[in-house]
Amino acid sequence: MAGRLLPLELIDKCIGSKIWIIMKGDKELVGTLIGFDDYVNMVLEDVQVRLQAARCVAIGVPTTHTCNRFPLTLRSFCVLLRVCRNTKLRQRAQK
Repeated sequence: MAGRLLPLELIDKCIGSKIWIIMKGDKELVGTLIGFDDYVNMVLEDVQVRLQAARCVAIGVPTTHTCNRFPLTLRSFCVLLRVCRNTKLRQRAQK
């Protein structure tokens, strides 16, 4: 089937791009994908970790923090999205 990408091929195209990962629980990550393996274990760089505000206020921690590198496994996330900052890319993605 021409024109279709397998999931690992799609993730491979995201290497070097900024991605947004919605994790199970109360975390979201935004960072640059620098690598992954066949089991979809990933390493992100320049990561901003966001936590749910209500829970952070309750336990007295900041809602966001950053780290240089962040390893994660397939079991720990629900959704992976590529971040499009360019308006033309966003319009093309919506078609």
